[in-house]
Amino acid sequence: MLWRRTRQSSLAVDRTASAPTEPVEDTGPPVAADLRFRLDLLRESYGEVLDAVKHQDDKIGRLLTGLSFLTAATLSLAALGGANYVTRQFHIAPFTTPLALIALGAFIVGMVFAVVLLLAAFSTPLRLPGQQRTAPRTPSVDWSNGVKGSPVYFYEIIRLSREHWQKKMTSDSAEQDEGLLRERVGSLIDETHNLAARATYKHERITEATAVVVAALLALLLAATLTLVAAAGTPLPIPTDEPLDDLEMSQPGAWALGHLGSSSRLRAFFNSTHAFGINGRQSTRGGSQYCPTCFTRHLSA
Repeated sequence: MLWRRTRQSSLAVDRTASAPTEPVEDTGPPVAADLRFRLDLLRESYGEVLDAVKHQDDKIGRLLTGLSFLTAATLSLAALGGANYVTRQFHIAPFTTPLALIALGAFIVGMVFAVVLLLAAFSTPLRLPGQQRTAPRTPSVDWSNGVKGSPVYFYEIIRLSREHWQKKMTSDSAEQDEGLLRERVGSLIDETHNLAARATYKHERITEATAVVVAALLALLLAATLTLVAAAGTPLPIPTDEPLDDLEMSQPGAWALGHLGSSSRLRAFFNSTHAFGINGRQSTRGGSQYCPTCFTRHLSA
């Protein structure tokens, strides 16, 4: 009899051990752990967007430095010795226009416009006075302790008084801790999007400024080309003691006279005869006709 009871008890234990256990429900991570995980992801996104904004600011600074040096060098060279060439008039029927000066002016206007675009990229997007935002800047966030204000954006932090800021960041229970986490997650979502919009705005202004600078450089190239054309067609001065009214610098011999003008024999010849014209005309200062052979023989005498 005792043996039967022992046998039944062992069988009951075996049935209980071999019976399938019911699955335990997976409630997932706690709420605080889930919020902290989202917070870490948002911090990485916020850091990436912030680096993009800083990179755009660095590009703006480099562009402004380059534009300042380029503009200063251009104006200095134009005023140093080429002012007469820059203002030279070009005949385009039926007008006579200083083309080089106009091209230089277009370059300066382009530089100013590019600087305005780059400076605008440093600030917030410009809006007309009274213009409403297309969407609210801050989405619906569960503000902690009933104090409205982002704990991430400095402008909203400084709008709060010190007492309200201390009240906002006070946490005396687990529920308040969870509320602070929820508020920071919502604020980071908002500020990350705002920073992305700011980086896009900077990138667009930089692209526009770069296009304007390219057009201005083309205008500078045109101004330099026209200045060189004006300088190439300008007669060389003749350093003689007395002016030579009949000496035309368009002839090839005039170039040689300009380089031989420092010779004492050449100046003596000019002062003694005054009776020749390079182009073969009768001189107004004498009665003899210009003879290239005689003039060459006189120089070699």
